[in-house]
Amino acid sequence: MHSYTEPPASLLQYREWLLKRTDGTEQPVTVIETQGAGRALRVRLQGIDDRTAAEQLRGSEILLERAALPAVREGEYYLEDLVGCTVRNTEGLVLGRLTHFLDAPAGSLMVVRGERERWLPATAPCLRRVDVLRREVLVDWPADF
Repeated sequence: MHSYTEPPASLLQYREWLLKRTDGTEQPVTVIETQGAGRALRVRLQGIDDRTAAEQLRGSEILLERAALPAVREGEYYLEDLVGCTVRNTEGLVLGRLTHFLDAPAGSLMVVRGERERWLPATAPCLRRVDVLRREVLVDWPADF
């Protein structure tokens, strides 16, 4: 598996996962053994006993129950909490809605869809403020760029 968590091995502290397959179906699994370092990790899942069964999981996304995750502190948020937020620039113009995030070599990008699609850095100085309660993200990004 390939971990996108920081640090990558932090995903291994959870033993109950929900796999979302490429066809949209979901399958609960239990992690029984882990191995590796960095982003590339090996896991053995209960009931997945051979290479053929493992190959059928290729491309699946690992989901965790929200209740299993640590609570966020003030000023912190999970990226998933921002999906669907209105994205407004510092001039007050609505650029669109944040639909998802992409991992890029220089860091995460916010995919914002409005009158057109924009890929904006999900870090300072572009990302200025997040208001989870108001469901709004403020960015320093010109509307014509």
